Amino acid sequence: MNLYQKQKFLLKDIFEKKQRIEHSEEKINQLVYELYQLTPEEIAIVEGGNNE
Repeated sequence: MNLYQKQKFLLKDIFEKKQRIEHSEEKINQLVYELYQLTPEEIAIVEGGNNE
């Protein structure tokens, strides 16, 4: 495996791990929102979507 192939492999691995982390974070967030029974408005505030 040459340097280019190693780099390509590592970048793909990093990308896949990042996607798995993002997916896990989304699942955790949804569970927390459900646990605390947050409304859509409260979720928007928590996620920074409230422009007030």
